[in-house]
Amino acid sequence: PTDAVFHKRIQELVTKYKQPKQKANPRGPKKKLIRHDTTPVQQFFALVQTRLDMLAAAEGSNSLASPTTKEKQASESRKPFNWAVIDSTDSTVRYP
Repeated sequence: PTDAVFHKRIQELVTKYKQPKQKANPRGPKKKLIRHDTTPVQQFFALVQTRLDMLAAAEGSNSLASPTTKEKQASESRKPFNWAVIDSTDSTVRYP
């Protein structure tokens, strides 16, 4: 090939790579933030809070009315298991 062909090819490459590259965002176009209506969520949390307050008030009135029932339940639930009861009522199956 002649010098002219080489020169033409070099000029093509120069023009091809000297052009400013179009910046394509590899992550795609940016999404616009949408402001969602959060009033139903706020209403739900307000409802939950009022119910919790009502439960707390009910618990408070219950504890003021009868503090002995809780103590009784606590003492009953913490009794140690008595193994002697099982030993005394030994119900092993005996075949004739």
